[in-house]
Amino acid sequence: MDPDIMQRGGSKQRAAKRAAQTSPPVPEPSRLATHLLRSFGWGKMSLPEVQVVAALVEEDALEPVKAEIRILANLGSRGLYQGNLRRDLLRHTQMPALVSSNVNDGDIAKFWREVGSSHPALLHHPVKKIKNYQSRAVPLILHGDGVPIDSKDRSWCLPVATPVATPVASIWGHVVRAFERCFEECKTNNDLFPVLLFLTGDLEWYNTSHSLPRWNSNFPCGHCNISKDNMFDYKNVAEVPVDPWHCPRRSCCPLLRHLVSPSGVIPDWMHSKHLGFDQRLAGSTLWVLCWRILPGGVEENLDNVLLQMKDYWRQHKGNGINYITQTMVLADPQDIHCRKGYPRLKAKAAETKGVIAALASICQQHLQQDNEEHQQIALALSFSRDLDQMADGIEDWKPSKEVADRMMLTAVCLFQCMTILNKSFLEQGHLAFQLTFKTHWFLHGLQLARHLSPKLTWTYSGEDYMSKCKGLLKMCTKSRTMLTSLDRFMRQYTDAMSIELAEILAQPGPPL
Repeated sequence: MDPDIMQRGGSKQRAAKRAAQTSPPVPEPSRLATHLLRSFGWGKMSLPEVQVVAALVEEDALEPVKAEIRILANLGSRGLYQGNLRRDLLRHTQMPALVSSNVNDGDIAKFWREVGSSHPALLHHPVKKIKNYQSRAVPLILHGDGVPIDSKDRSWCLPVATPVATPVASIWGHVVRAFERCFEECKTNNDLFPVLLFLTGDLEWYNTSHSLPRWNSNFPCGHCNISKDNMFDYKNVAEVPVDPWHCPRRSCCPLLRHLVSPSGVIPDWMHSKHLGFDQRLAGSTLWVLCWRILPGGVEENLDNVLLQMKDYWRQHKGNGINYITQTMVLADPQDIHCRKGYPRLKAKAAETKGVIAALASICQQHLQQDNEEHQQIALALSFSRDLDQMADGIEDWKPSKEVADRMMLTAVCLFQCMTILNKSFLEQGHLAFQLTFKTHWFLHGLQLARHLSPKLTWTYSGEDYMSKCKGLLKMCTKSRTMLTSLDRFMRQYTDAMSIELAEILAQPGPPL
């Protein structure tokens, strides 16, 4: 073929070549600007520091300054009026509420068709009176948790009777009013609107922030009226009731009084299982293996078991703990017979999940087939591992009826094994395989999991923000009173989330 013809190519190739020659190159986003914004958003740098750094970079740059750096350098008239820094930054920041995102109408409709038609919190939800709610109402879940902080030069103590002693209730009041405004405005348009349906968190958070019963009270459950003496009767756990939505409800929490159904309080899989009874099961199993069965010293036995678990994780592409010590199993290493306290593995949630899976695999070579206690331990570990595998296998809004029934049966069998083990060791004078209220709470979670997958409500992603919020709140407490610190934290947190979400929704580059 004539090489001149080959070089000319077709019309599409020539058009693409001309477009490539005439279109200006897309500028790369400034990584420095992104870093400075995040450092400010999460309290690592003040806004004046961000402005100074950007100005110095602009002065020293040997190449044309990127637009994002110029914007930061010019904040507050190049730092002359520091009180205007935040105002000028917000003028260039795309607020999440103003940035369109790709919400699939089909997914929303599928949620209301599969979950909204059966979930006890949604059967009579008032959102169903809104026109075309199936394709417009975007379901939301709220995850909350407490962040302990220390203020180096400040100590706070407020009387319980004062209004300022309940700042969380005030925050919930603002949240309720915001969602109520959305609910009223959606009646006059055809736009998407958010609706808060579920709450999740740990037991302590539910008690302190949502006024649910405390886990050690005489009637500890927020979903049923079971007493503390009967909460380990796992075969007779009452179903989560269907909410008739008669508002206002009798609750001290503004969220539960008007906005969210009490049946929408989700027992979190991570806190109830991986940070709950799984830690007791793993710690007690390690105590039995390394203190009672294996022939070597305790440290040697722990090292050998850890090596076997690492081999398992390597083969199955899992993860777990990197090291193990006696204090990670026993609160008091001198209490080798567990007379004073129960064993509990001190590890993160994902690490505990990996330890349970590994122990379920390797314990068979150490446990005796003709020993009833040993076989109960092996069964409990396998039941716990199977629960995680079934939850991980759910790919839709909710599991099938067969999977949901099998999960409930597996959990009841697991708790019965732990009950037998707990009583057996108590008769021998040992404290092991502790049962807590989280076992009862977890069964309520499995009841609600029939309608909504626990993978969609567990709090793994939210836990990643704990350290960030802790550092941000600690920065906000410096030389401030409690109320001014909370006000500063809320404004700073709003800025940080605006920066993070706007960057996600407006890729590429920072939201300037």
